[in-house]
Amino acid sequence: MSSNLHDTIDPHETLSTEEAHSHHVHVTPFWPMFWVFAVLLFLTALTVWSSNIHEFWIGNTLIELGPTPHILMALSIAVVKGVLVAMYFMHLKYDSPMNTAVVAATLFGVVLFIGFTLADMGARNVLDPMQHKKIMAGGDTHRGPDGSWVQGMGVVQAAIENAKAAHTNPDGHHEDAPADAASAQTPAETAAPTGGH
Repeated sequence: MSSNLHDTIDPHETLSTEEAHSHHVHVTPFWPMFWVFAVLLFLTALTVWSSNIHEFWIGNTLIELGPTPHILMALSIAVVKGVLVAMYFMHLKYDSPMNTAVVAATLFGVVLFIGFTLADMGARNVLDPMQHKKIMAGGDTHRGPDGSWVQGMGVVQAAIENAKAAHTNPDGHHEDAPADAASAQTPAETAAPTGGH
């Protein structure tokens, strides 16, 4: 049993002669598209030129540019270029406002997730100094009383040192014990014996 919808579909349907030879009129005329293309080329050249500016003078003041101003300039130019491409080459200027809202919401989501990631990476150093340790070869490190990094002894290295100490001092004396046995004796032990052989 076939439905009425399937009865109306012709699998061999083709365009009529008038439809096949009809000329498709582009939404945007040639010259606005050309000028947008020229502006995009200019903005690309501006991005390259601005990345090579590291310092400039304003009157008697030398302004030095670090990486942050370069990134902000490049991102600002990229936003302008993206808006131009979306408006003219993607036809959002002439399309339904709903499509513009969808594109804007998508870009907002991307910016939001990248912003959260950068905020997390920037906050990773905000830790208690006792918990903030660097991993280094040979053992961990910790902050000394003066705030400088002091290299500690790794677990394996500490076990090796303890085994060496136990092997060289089988009677259990520590290396920090006085080397001179006489200095460790009490005054009664150092007194001369009072008799006997």
